Amino acid sequence: MSKLDNNMIALKIIISLVENSNIKWALTGSTSLALYGVDVEPKDIDILTDEKGAKLFDNLLSEYCVMKSVYSETDKIRSFFGKYKINDIDIEVMGDIQIKRADGTWSDIGELDDINIALHQGIKIPQLYLESELKGYENLGREDKVKKIKEQLEK
Repeated sequence: MSKLDNNMIALKIIISLVENSNIKWALTGSTSLALYGVDVEPKDIDILTDEKGAKLFDNLLSEYCVMKSVYSETDKIRSFFGKYKINDIDIEVMGDIQIKRADGTWSDIGELDDINIALHQGIKIPQLYLESELKGYENLGREDKVKKIKEQLEK
């Protein structure tokens, strides 16, 4: 079984727990990129939401909680950040995320209104559009991912 298949099993559990909660959220990161066909090896499951959603994820995923959502800041990212683990798959939830730009300013808090609802393995998964992923990876200076995303967008 591939890493993406294992991530999909965990993602199905997440979706079953949050589908009736009215949480605004979207899949992002390596698993989302792999589902779009970008040539990456999915690692963990990354979820974007807002502050309220991050706290709701704490409740809904309580049996899988490694670290409840707390406000956290690194040199490149700040958000409400929580960690979970389902079937040895690491899940990171980021609420009201901001990314530090190259000029040192912080991005605006991303809105979750423009989300692609994609069908994968028979389930509907809210994902950031690939173009939005591209902008995020450009802001993070992740040239390896930027190149691969651009290759996929050209197809």
